[in-house]
Amino acid sequence: MKSTNKYALLSLIIVLFLVSGCSPAPSKGEVEEVIVKHFETKKYKIVGLSISDINPIPVSEKKYMGTPGYTVNVPTLVLEMTEDTGAPWNYRKGQKVSFNNARISIQQSTGQNKKWLIAYITGVSVP
Repeated sequence: MKSTNKYALLSLIIVLFLVSGCSPAPSKGEVEEVIVKHFETKKYKIVGLSISDINPIPVSEKKYMGTPGYTVNVPTLVLEMTEDTGAPWNYRKGQKVSFNNARISIQQSTGQNKKWLIAYITGVSVP
């Protein structure tokens, strides 16, 4: 095989890899920021947050031609209530509530900004 053919093939492989939708996982800092903003809009204050790992969404859960998504494992999440909440929770302003082993799915938006958004939360039972 001629060297020009090798370079052409190598260039094609690199271009396909770059265009295939592979994107780097968000950093822990980016994920923390998204989680904090999400709960602040719901009137909670995060006073404790630990993130153990960020993993790509399994192939079985991916949507065809969907934006990149990741599952975030959260061993500990502590929320402080910023207002009273009625039944069935009956949380009071200033009360702190802890959650363990939560999972948060994040997805990249489709707009030009490509922001990370929370798609789904399990293990956190607040209204």
